[in-house]
Parts: sequence; structure tokens; C-alpha cells
Amino acid sequence: VLRGSAQVDGAVAAMGKGVFVTNRIDDSFAVVDTGTPGVPVLYENRPIGETNGSGKLLIPNLRAYSSNKIAIDPKNLGVNDEIETTEEVVAPADRSGVLVSFKTKTNVQEAVVILVGADGKPLAVGSKGKLGDADFVVGYDGRAFVKDLKGANSVTVSLEKGECHASFDYAAAADRQVVIGPVSCL
Repeated sequence: VLRGSAQVDGAVAAMGKGVFVTNRIDDSFAVVDTGTPGVPVLYENRPIGETNGSGKLLIPNLRAYSSNKIAIDPKNLGVNDEIETTEEVVAPADRSGVLVSFKTKTNVQEAVVILVGADGKPLAVGSKGKLGDADFVVGYDGRAFVKDLKGANSVTVSLEKGECHASFDYAAAADRQVVIGPVSCL
């Protein structure tokens, strides 16, 4: 007669439209959701893993009722991806989980536009511009980071003595930051 026994010790966590199998969780946990695979995740400034093919990662053993710092390293995001924040602090209840979302917008239509005046010199640093409802600020050398671009664009920039207007075309590039200009703002 053969006899045997087996014991399995672990956890199954379901959160954020994901199911995770892990070692035993004795305290609290978090599911990080970036929406992008391969994003490095840090817990208390230490690497803990990378998001899976669905852009998610389970972090077991958070401290319940205490501040737990969770961050992502955006180095694996694309040059045309945009993220609002790379760090969150959570305090989950005992033996429960929290969903930490770092939602990424991919293929954002944005470019650095070099704006110059009628004299060909860069517009003044700090000049405020508008493209539709989106605001931007002119930086050094007339460079402005402008978002929400279309194929053809018109911007208005407020100057010390009135306004100027510029028009330019935009074509997206998947692997590099698009730079447009110099564009005359008249």
C-alpha cells in the first residue's frame, strides 16, 4: 500500500483584470498596471520586477496601514509615450490589495517646434503659446514642446508686444522625437 501527502503553500490574487499566482502573502499586496509590457517596477526604490505581457506586475508583502512607495522606471517606454506620474505611495489595509495604475498614453502626437520671429531670431524664453486648447511655453533657442498635433497646425504665441502666429505640418515618427523648424511666427 502506497501512501502520500502533499501540501501547497501560496496565493492566488485577482485584481485589475489580472490573475496572479505567487508565494504566500502574509500581509498586503499591490498590482501595478502600466498598460505596457516590460516596464521596470520598483518597491521602496529597489527593483522588484517588470510588467508582464499585459503590462501588470504583482508586488506581494506590502506593509499594511503603512506608506509603501511604488514607482516605475520609464526607460522602456517609447519616445512618443506619455505618462502622468512615475511614483505612487499606497497604504493598503491588512490582508488586502491595491491597484496602482500608471497609465501610459502611446503614440502621442507631439514635437519640439523651433519658433523664430520675423527677424529670424528665436522667440523669447517663457513666451506662452496655444494650439487649440493646449498651452505650451517657449524655451531656450525658441524650442517649444507642443502636444496634440494634427497634420496641419496653427499656433498663437503671446509676446511682449502683441501676438504672433505660425503654421506648420506634422508627421509622426515612431522611433525618435520629431523636431520641426525653424518656423516663422509672424
